[in-house]
Amino acid sequence: MQMALGLGTLAYANEAEVAGLLFEKFKDQPPRHGKIEIARQLGFTVGEDGKTLLEPACGLPVSFKTTLEDLNYDGNPEVVVIAGNSCLSGATGSSVWVFIKDESGRYQAHLGF
Repeated sequence: MQMALGLGTLAYANEAEVAGLLFEKFKDQPPRHGKIEIARQLGFTVGEDGKTLLEPACGLPVSFKTTLEDLNYDGNPEVVVIAGNSCLSGATGSSVWVFIKDESGRYQAHLGF
């Protein structure tokens, strides 16, 4: 039996794939819903090879590095993503996002430059 997938389901599936690539080396941190939330905010897609992130406006590959660092020494690691390409980030080729968990437990992007 085949089921039709709605656009919301497809978007969530893509966000889960992006999260899988972004957080490949991290097991339990942040939790799955937090990883998907961060992937949604970044807005990248996964390339046909399943191993490459793409910036959707230009369709170009995005190089990326994700780290978890407790920048404010509160015992909760912040998520730092350095990613980009010439289309997304201009001549520097990379942009920086810091995701901090707010009071409700959701990750919010800070810096984004």
